[in-house]
Amino acid sequence: MNTYTMHNLTTGKTVKKNQKTEPKLAGFICVSRERVAPETNSRGDRLFRDANNRPYYAAENADGSHYQP
Repeated sequence: MNTYTMHNLTTGKTVKKNQKTEPKLAGFICVSRERVAPETNSRGDRLFRDANNRPYYAAENADGSHYQP
């Protein structure tokens, strides 16, 4: 998924949209696009980030702890 930031130059309004393709909104132009990782993968593992802000998926235990691979 991608997060698109759309801006309307006449009204000054800014809108963020999360979708796979660039949205088509009348009067809006795309000013930025960011890649967004999904919160869970196909196995149900949650998304975490390490100390260097790198994403990884891990299974979460009942007490909320997880093992970083």
